[in-house]
Amino acid sequence: MSTNNFSPAQVNAFHQDGYIVIKNFCSKEEIDRLYGTAIEDNAMRNNALDLNDQSGKKTKLSLWFTPGNDVFGYLTRSEKIIKRVAQLLESDAPVCHFHSKLMQKEPKVGGAWEWHQDYGYWYKNHLCFLTNCLV
Repeated sequence: MSTNNFSPAQVNAFHQDGYIVIKNFCSKEEIDRLYGTAIEDNAMRNNALDLNDQSGKKTKLSLWFTPGNDVFGYLTRSEKIIKRVAQLLESDAPVCHFHSKLMQKEPKVGGAWEWHQDYGYWYKNHLCFLTNCLV
């Protein structure tokens, strides 16, 4: 993507649907680096939780609350992320990273992330308000 902003149509789609898909947001080199880190990094592997979905299929989940000095941390703090999130929130208030999840599913097995919404800790840390919460 050559611009640092979403188009008005993309912002409207986000507000209408709650998400947008941005093709080529990261370069192939960035994706290769992220993938390599997810697969090969011992810290990622050693800190992953093993979860079972309702059908018994296994999923690995890594969670973190502070962006590190690695490719994932750099991406979440990058200008291209911060500017675009602020644009979607339509706010001049500072944007910050709060929580990341990396899902690792076993090849050819599948598995589901049985997601739940938990706003409580966002409110406690003054990071989420009904008027500007990006979910």
